[in-house]
Amino acid sequence: MISYLPKDRIMDFKKTKKNFLENGYCLFKSKEISKKIIKCKKNYNLNYKSFFSKSNIAKNLNLLKRFSGDMSVYDILYDTKLLKFLNFLNLKYPVQTGPILSHYVSTNSISKSFGLPFHQDYTSMCTSLNGCIVWFNINNFKKKKIHGIEIFPYNKKKIINGKVNNKGVLKINFLDKKKTIKIYPENEVLIMSSFLPHRTIIDYTSPKSYWRLGISTRYDDLKCKIWKKNNFISAYSTVVDRKLIRNIKI
Repeated sequence: MISYLPKDRIMDFKKTKKNFLENGYCLFKSKEISKKIIKCKKNYNLNYKSFFSKSNIAKNLNLLKRFSGDMSVYDILYDTKLLKFLNFLNLKYPVQTGPILSHYVSTNSISKSFGLPFHQDYTSMCTSLNGCIVWFNINNFKKKKIHGIEIFPYNKKKIINGKVNNKGVLKINFLDKKKTIKIYPENEVLIMSSFLPHRTIIDYTSPKSYWRLGISTRYDDLKCKIWKKNNFISAYSTVVDRKLIRNIKI
């Protein structure tokens, strides 16, 4: 056991790191993380979902965005043991380079069965080569494997050529489907290399009442020589809508 990592019987850290280096992804598990995700779900149902409107979809989407800034979400993504594990995965100096995003999937009128095709996140990051995506989810269904993530194990630091759709997402259509893996994280954190091809799994036959809400952010390595060579650029920027104030009612 690595001395600076938590002595958690739930997870074998060496085997988990080996899986990440060989396949481009792994699942981080701990008793603390599990408790935090359960608490996060209760917080979402009580303070956000309870304000949802049956007719005002824009309001619901805004609530989903606001939830990504909730303190219970921060408590998970900035978990000390999780950050130490990122360091263990060869991120020598982890820095957060992307915003915290919400990924809502359902067949209802809010999501409209929206999901991304196979893509690599590096094309929308352009940061360090060993950067990764940290992702967890909450849902309202029990023991049902729906609305997950499908990944194609890939450990190379290369961009796979493909077509870019109208949303700027790299569509990869020639992956061997026999080698893909479907993942349904439950009270655990999925860590993916920014080069890992992955897509949203949507169960179009599921009831409209079922939903899955994923939360993610991106971490990069400030010590990456390639990123330093590229002047520590990032595809993300901060945009302020100065015209929004015209529509605000006080």
